Amino acid sequence: MKKRRIAFGLLACLLLCVSCKGGSTEEPLPYVDEELVLPALQWSGGPLREDGTNSYWDARPLAEAGVNLVSVLYRPLGEDGVPLSGFWLPTAEQYRAAMEHAAPDIALSDSLGLRVMGYADTVQFDAQRMQDAYGYTLEDLAVKNADGSYAFSTAWDPAGNFLACINQPAWREMLTEINRLTAEAGFASLMYDYYPYAAAGYFCHCRACAEQWAAYSLRELGEEVPMPESFAFPDPVSIAYYKFRMESYASFMKETAAEAKKINPSYELLQNHNMNSGDLPSQMLLGGIQTPTSEFWGVANGDDSTLYMYQLAEALGAERLYTYYNAQDQWTPIYRYKVNLAESYAVCGGMMLQQEPTETAAGFFRFVQDHPRVYAGSRSIAQTGILYSWESALFSDCGADMSLGYLDYPSNLSRQAAAAMVKAGVPADFVALEREGALERMKQYSTLVIPEYDYFDAAVWREPLRAYVEDGGSLVVLGEKAGDFVREALEGAAGGTVYWVDGFTRVYADADMVLPEEFLRALADAGADRQLRITSAEDSLSATVRRNGPDLYLHVIRRGDPAWMEEPEKGLSLTFTLPEGYTVRGVTAECPYMEEGDAPSVRWSLDEEGRLEATVDRFDTYLLITLSSVPAA
Repeated sequence: MKKRRIAFGLLACLLLCVSCKGGSTEEPLPYVDEELVLPALQWSGGPLREDGTNSYWDARPLAEAGVNLVSVLYRPLGEDGVPLSGFWLPTAEQYRAAMEHAAPDIALSDSLGLRVMGYADTVQFDAQRMQDAYGYTLEDLAVKNADGSYAFSTAWDPAGNFLACINQPAWREMLTEINRLTAEAGFASLMYDYYPYAAAGYFCHCRACAEQWAAYSLRELGEEVPMPESFAFPDPVSIAYYKFRMESYASFMKETAAEAKKINPSYELLQNHNMNSGDLPSQMLLGGIQTPTSEFWGVANGDDSTLYMYQLAEALGAERLYTYYNAQDQWTPIYRYKVNLAESYAVCGGMMLQQEPTETAAGFFRFVQDHPRVYAGSRSIAQTGILYSWESALFSDCGADMSLGYLDYPSNLSRQAAAAMVKAGVPADFVALEREGALERMKQYSTLVIPEYDYFDAAVWREPLRAYVEDGGSLVVLGEKAGDFVREALEGAAGGTVYWVDGFTRVYADADMVLPEEFLRALADAGADRQLRITSAEDSLSATVRRNGPDLYLHVIRRGDPAWMEEPEKGLSLTFTLPEGYTVRGVTAECPYMEEGDAPSVRWSLDEEGRLEATVDRFDTYLLITLSSVPAA
């Protein structure tokens, strides 16, 4: 049955409320029209070409589903034209042949308006292949452990591969050539895979790393310090060494993409990564990564909220966050995929079309295509923010296990603060302190929440906090150590209000979090719960509030397995405080997951204080409520 893509506000309410206002009339803002990117992750495999060779993938069904960017792994080919097995960086000659093989696919995708993102290994290599092709030895390429051995991994390939160090000049030269060939072949971008610090790369003792660390430690610490073999945050040497590694990675990304960008200035180099990582935020701020990508390790998809991932990416300056699955149990049962799609596009978008549940994704993507200004060009108008520092997030005493490649739930204090806001029903953005212009962004929020960090760099935190409070802002501070720092930082400052809350967020899952009354009272006293209040509250509901031009968008997501819900498609009631001067001329409610005859309807009015009151009769997983101040044509 055809999926519903248009839903209606109640006509009588629309007629009654054409002249309803929330304050004095404002001049309508113009729409912001930005590119709408709908991506897909396509691994290898696919139909054969007429000449019998493997085309890897078929662009046509993806284009029909609305996809306009696809990530494809082109494996190097053997002499018989069959893709070679294993995960390792091909030689330039092998990669050039793979790019020639890709030419018909690129031509077809271009004709369909589908850009292609290539795929290459970041650090894995076959030692004999590198020796035969280039004469390189392990000493020239590999990560060198402290004991003098070379790093070897079977994490991806049962046969195992050696791991290259991204500071090795020869390795950078090879990947620069890979990127150049990718751009020449007409690919729009390239994604590296196997993150170099996921394994032994943090503590490489190769000659290049030793020389660079000696110079770095002399500059930053005043003396040449021996290279560490483990992290002990917040020890100053560990912090300096970690920053050295982050700067090395950013340099690697910029250097290996430079030649490709000369061919195509819009060419982009990405890294398969994780938004739960301690590394990714700092690498974005250093400019090594412009568009982040993320797997879902450490997340109970469909049950835990993932809004924080997209909100953090947006706070760090990204236009979108590409997300994708590694295993079927991450997206099944299907409610997991439906929730993940909704949460992604309720912020900045980027959730990739999954190959198997194509109809679910294709229907959602068609809905997104029909609403380009909702999903491209909109910006959050939340009145509550969560102050974020990548240093505080990582260097606090949270027991982070760096070998995982991501921060697990108990170690991710920023995520836990965001989960508390979701559970409290308060839409909230992250505000990144280390990003340029932080103070101006802070002033956009009437309330800011400080997570339960215990590491604070006064040079990062003190002046913005004082300026924000002196400007009349409200702070909600979680935890004893955060409270101690904030009290000292604000000594003598006046003008705003600070609410102190005992720590409660160091738990092991969203479901474990119990919000204390003092936290809820602090949010209420600060007015954080006034902007949007779902009066038919459920623990499983979360929301974002966004705007593009004259239109406001309330995105509501219901998480959880509907098999365990008494009324999985029940409706809701809410109140929403309109921006000052905003005139409401129409309200609609839509749900991309409902059949044509079951589309939601909405009744709405304004109370005597100018707040919108709305009731929606039903929705499945995701509800889009649009408020317009421009009369319908």
